[in-house]
Amino acid sequence: ELQAGIEALDGLYSRYLGQKDAKPDKRVATALQADAARARAEDWETFLNTGLAKAIASGTRTYYGKPLDPEMEEVYQPLVAHARAVLRNRIRRQTAVIFRLLGKFRAGYEAAKRREGGLTFADVTRHVRDGLADAWRTSPLPGFRLDGTVEHLLLDEFQDTSMPQWEALRPLVEHIRAGDGGTFLCVGDVKQSIYGWRGSEPAIIENLPREFPEIETRPLDRSYRSSPVVIETVNRVFEKLPQNAVFGPGGDAGDRDIARQAAQAFAAAFQPHDTARRELDGYCALMSKEAAGDAVRPPDDAGDTENGMPEEAVPESSRAVQLISELHRRHPDLEIGVLFRKKDAIPPLLAGLRRLGIPVSEEAGNPLDLAPGVRVILSLLRLADHPGDTAAAFHVAHSPLAAAVGWKAYPAWLPAEQAAARRELSLRLRTQIGLRGYGPVIFDYARRLLPYSAVEDLPRLERLAVSAYAYEARGRFRVDDFVRWVEGRREAEPSQGVVRLMTIHASKGLQFPIVVLPDLDQRLEGQPLKVAADRPDSGGKYDWVCAWTDRKQRELGVLPEGFAERFDRARLRVMRESLCLLYVAMTRAIHALYLLIKPSRENERTLPLTWAGILRAALAPRDEDRD
Repeated sequence: ELQAGIEALDGLYSRYLGQKDAKPDKRVATALQADAARARAEDWETFLNTGLAKAIASGTRTYYGKPLDPEMEEVYQPLVAHARAVLRNRIRRQTAVIFRLLGKFRAGYEAAKRREGGLTFADVTRHVRDGLADAWRTSPLPGFRLDGTVEHLLLDEFQDTSMPQWEALRPLVEHIRAGDGGTFLCVGDVKQSIYGWRGSEPAIIENLPREFPEIETRPLDRSYRSSPVVIETVNRVFEKLPQNAVFGPGGDAGDRDIARQAAQAFAAAFQPHDTARRELDGYCALMSKEAAGDAVRPPDDAGDTENGMPEEAVPESSRAVQLISELHRRHPDLEIGVLFRKKDAIPPLLAGLRRLGIPVSEEAGNPLDLAPGVRVILSLLRLADHPGDTAAAFHVAHSPLAAAVGWKAYPAWLPAEQAAARRELSLRLRTQIGLRGYGPVIFDYARRLLPYSAVEDLPRLERLAVSAYAYEARGRFRVDDFVRWVEGRREAEPSQGVVRLMTIHASKGLQFPIVVLPDLDQRLEGQPLKVAADRPDSGGKYDWVCAWTDRKQRELGVLPEGFAERFDRARLRVMRESLCLLYVAMTRAIHALYLLIKPSRENERTLPLTWAGILRAALAPRDEDRD
């Protein structure tokens, strides 16, 4: 049948070119020829996502604005159905592989914990849930084991509670409610629910009034931290969030519709805020990262033009460095919190501030191998187990370590000489590590790199050497194991800095006189999910998991019926949490809040679906976006 379908497509191409009553459209002819070639090559993903097949699969049935011939649709339908089936089976296999892999990992992980006699916090929660589910109702055992009774229960940050945790706690809550004089108090804010990636479920606190109708609720709409100006800015962004122009029509209408639903879910929990700190002065600014120098300067006393910003174009991180250094100069005794959505955005800003001598602390944690010196040592170590790794050899040969290992002339050697040198160095490294250990060997190489390393990289080289000594306690594993261990480590760089760099998640519960948000231009949805999961009701158990597929495949009918809706619900939860993360970031500020975004593009037709787009529409709306 497949071969017959491809032959029918070839015949359609011939008939289309040979028609006498109308001139063939060259674009249609080219598309027919290309689709036939893709079908013969079994490139079904490209076949379904381009050209005439895409027009039929998506239901538009037009190509370059012209309706498709019914005969053309009839020929294409069997091939479109086959392409959908192939891609659907691929997703099914991917999901099955993920399931089996996770099953094997779980079995191995549980076995390792049993061998070591260890428990994780999740294990403790599960054992409490399973062991005490009925005990609070039927026996005095819990009180006996606690050597007392529980009459009053206070749960803080309740929006971060997971379903297993609530299942463990609910019997205790019911036990207290059934007694005389007991109280149950939980404090939580669904607008600050930002830990969905580790299992928190805001629906638990949202469902409490229905689960316990007699419970009294009070909104968290009064700030005891922020100045009136900061709170006014928060209100302007979130009070009419569903009406924000960024959620209006656009080229990615499907994404914006889900984002609008997420905004409506967030808005249902938001009430206009007030502040108890009305005596505080405040300042908020939405700034372009690429504006001219004067446009990104913070307010100053009249006539004070000292240390003005340079006018030349500089990288985005440099714009943020300029702003933060100027703020520190003017307010040297005030703490400045610089908050990021992703850890990877921290190092360039950290390096720039340290070069200016700004007292700064990095508290989010970053990989050791961000430092060039650490990376070249890891390349050297890779050669110990893999002397054929020519990329690692190239890295070492063009680094300051080339002289230390006798490789200054390596680039000029013949291939056979290079291979022999790699084998000799591999044996030498393994011998050194075997006789002396990782610590002394790596310390020696790190010491040789100190004169060539930037000041901000020296702590990472030092921590690499310290980590190598600590690794000795684990035993002498393969060098590959040590390299992977280092690559997987993320370490904080705390100091007594006045400027504190961290992720928004790490800032939860903190406050700063001045907050700078330089990382606002990422997609609202963040990075694409690897796996989508869904459940029949909010707060219930997950009953559906599927390998992630992009929106194009969902729109082309690849997924079984009902799957697209489940994917959309998974995305909605992610987008709602993204809005919560923006809210948390903005409400860390006491006096001043600086929001740095990219300027609009000259050919921009719609606002980008990003935090920056939301802020632009709310704080600096275009004329066509105004009410």
